[in-house]
Amino acid sequence: MSKDDKKTSIKDFCRRTGQLVTLDVSDFPPLPPPYDKLDLEPRIKPLSDELREKYESDLDGVSAFKYPRPETEEEKQEDQVVEVLMVQELVLQEIT
Repeated sequence: MSKDDKKTSIKDFCRRTGQLVTLDVSDFPPLPPPYDKLDLEPRIKPLSDELREKYESDLDGVSAFKYPRPETEEEKQEDQVVEVLMVQELVLQEIT
C-alpha cells in the first residue's frame, strides 16, 4: 500500500519523493499451508538512516541487495537513464 493509502501508479515511479510504499504483512493475502505461519518467519528489520542514505531502498524501504545510491553527477545521470528505460518498459507492459 502506498504512503497515502492510495493505489500506486506507474507515474509514481517517475517521482523522486523517497519511499514509494510501505509493506505490511497484514495486507498480504493469506498463503496456503505450510506457508501460512508468517508469525514464525523472521521479520525484516527496517534500515537505519545511515543505510538508507547509502543504499537504494526508495521502493518499499527494503534493500535485498546492496545497490548503492549514485554519488557523482555522472552516476546520477546513468541512474536516471536506467530509470527512464525501466518506466518505459512498465508503461509498455501496462498498455499491452
